Amino acid sequence: MRVLSSFIGIFSLIVFPAFAGPYDPQLAPQIDTYLTGKNSPIAGNGAVFFSSGSIYNVDPRLVVAIAGAESSFGTAWDACPETGFNAWSWFYGGSCPNSSFISFADGISKVTSGIRRLYLNKGYTTIPQIAEMYCGSGCESWIPNVTQFYTDLGGNVNDLTFPPPSRFILQPGPDTGKDIWITSVYSYATCSGSYPGGGLYDSELRVGGWGDLYYALLQFDLTGLPAHATSATLWLYCYSDNSGTPTPMYLDRVTQFWWDWQMTGTGCDHDRLWWADRPSTAQWSAAALTAPVVGQWYTVDITDLYNAWQNGLYPNYGLQLRPVYNADNFNFFYSSRYTNDTFRPKLTIQQ
Repeated sequence: MRVLSSFIGIFSLIVFPAFAGPYDPQLAPQIDTYLTGKNSPIAGNGAVFFSSGSIYNVDPRLVVAIAGAESSFGTAWDACPETGFNAWSWFYGGSCPNSSFISFADGISKVTSGIRRLYLNKGYTTIPQIAEMYCGSGCESWIPNVTQFYTDLGGNVNDLTFPPPSRFILQPGPDTGKDIWITSVYSYATCSGSYPGGGLYDSELRVGGWGDLYYALLQFDLTGLPAHATSATLWLYCYSDNSGTPTPMYLDRVTQFWWDWQMTGTGCDHDRLWWADRPSTAQWSAAALTAPVVGQWYTVDITDLYNAWQNGLYPNYGLQLRPVYNADNFNFFYSSRYTNDTFRPKLTIQQ
């Protein structure tokens, strides 16, 4: 493409209208299967396509199809260098100096955002109309290719939107997010003295350990959200394994109030939640959660826990992620204080 994408923020709570358009809740694995069949290096990002499409109300199939037309799904790099992950030729010019992404996931999010802002919001609502601006000249095969790839995945050429049915997305930012990681040994504090075991209130959420333990705690304000959900999903973006190996995790329900660590605690400062002050918890799921994949969104189904909070069975003190293994095993996720709000934790609720 030939247009610069500039990232825009996400509202803390986005409410979509009732069902319309070609929404398919099973689309993420279908996209991965389709891309695997194309020998595409983008395969494995189906959840990112799906999440970005839900956030910006753009059919993910369109973003997949454009990658097919521009780079044969990331297998042909005539327009842009492979190192920039720009399978969409987004704002290319010469050597693509202004269009590189840090990962395919980053590209998916930013291209989807750009399709919403620069095309759909401005009245370019069909594939031929988008082609006029996206492709410009010398693109005789662009419209038929995008159309073919789009319809291969079941897309409706008469509706390029993707509004889920009664779907809510809660994605707190630095001012409203309540999440933090804690650890059992190293204090991460210059004043620690004889008070080991304190994490950091930063842009990360760590789970794992190397002989010690790292836990992540999150709490979402559910005020005004549906009293009952048919689906509630926690989304975390895993960006690193700290040069170790990702670990499966246990999901715990936090059973006491804990978001007073900035005013109370047994440690030498109030800049972190100290291990000794961690809240009590109860394991929620008997089976462990699978290990995340670095560079991809990680999803946790918390529907039963969400409904238990909302119907008053348990007070909402949030949840905890606890590692199964801690022998150089790490999952590093972004927190609500991460500078790029694309990758901050979010909770999606469907009535």
